[in-house]
Amino acid sequence: MKKYIYLDQNCLSDLSKEYQAEKKGQCLSLELKELNRLIIQGVKSNKLVIPISIYHVAEKKLWQGKGREALQEYIKDIGLESNLILPDEIYIYHLKRAAREFVGETTESLNKTIAYNNNEYDYEKAIKESASWINENFYRNVCFSMAQKPIRSFTKRELTNAGKQRGYSGTVKKQMQSEMREHKKIFLNQYVRFVFPEIIKSEDRVLEFRDSKFFSEIPMLKLSCYLWAKNCLNEGFQEGDETDIDAISSYLPFVDAMTMDKSKKSFLQEDEFYKDYNTNIFSIKKDDLKNLIRYLKRFESK
Repeated sequence: MKKYIYLDQNCLSDLSKEYQAEKKGQCLSLELKELNRLIIQGVKSNKLVIPISIYHVAEKKLWQGKGREALQEYIKDIGLESNLILPDEIYIYHLKRAAREFVGETTESLNKTIAYNNNEYDYEKAIKESASWINENFYRNVCFSMAQKPIRSFTKRELTNAGKQRGYSGTVKKQMQSEMREHKKIFLNQYVRFVFPEIIKSEDRVLEFRDSKFFSEIPMLKLSCYLWAKNCLNEGFQEGDETDIDAISSYLPFVDAMTMDKSKKSFLQEDEFYKDYNTNIFSIKKDDLKNLIRYLKRFESK
């Protein structure tokens, strides 16, 4: 049985640099060298799939100059041909599945194979489209309304961080509440009517669905809202966080293992609901790369 391993943008970039160094008889990192060996061997033996997503091409730093050429060469030489479908397609899949459960229809368990196709990305087009998708990110509008605690219990520091993240001025609580009310209109007008009018007929039932556990337990939404809330309330927004959170929330439920930065891994480990998806998570720090190597070696030996 194949294993699907999602390597985040930084990990894939580091591996491509190591790959180029090895071609010159050099070694940048023993861990990366061993990880490359396991990946190449696993892909060639058809045991591993290392999928490519829209977020790999959204990271402009990885797709400029020599870095871009090195990464494209690495992907081509190793044979990383399996691409993941776009995030909005995954969200629509989740949304329809949850809506059918809400109206009492029997649904299948999470179908991990729906996330994959072998259509080659048009990288130039993908960069433009991903920028549009990220800038219009739906989840930032709901992360506080779906956070673990209500607004009234936020500490002063948390409110300050939330206000900075959302660009508020004045009373943060009132502006957050106003934004949540506005989101209800957005949800009704832009998403639900377009996605599944054949499943839920009336607007009242649509809003009832929006406030139900069927909606709040959607994996993509739950992961995204949780990570946005943790990120904003604890350390504030950092460069690259948007892409990282979107990639994790879109694809974590569909892979066997995933790499990510240390802070996102720590957030997920604080509340282990991510384990419901049977996905192993690793950071790209040296010690955790060793754990990923051990994980792949166990699979290699089977």
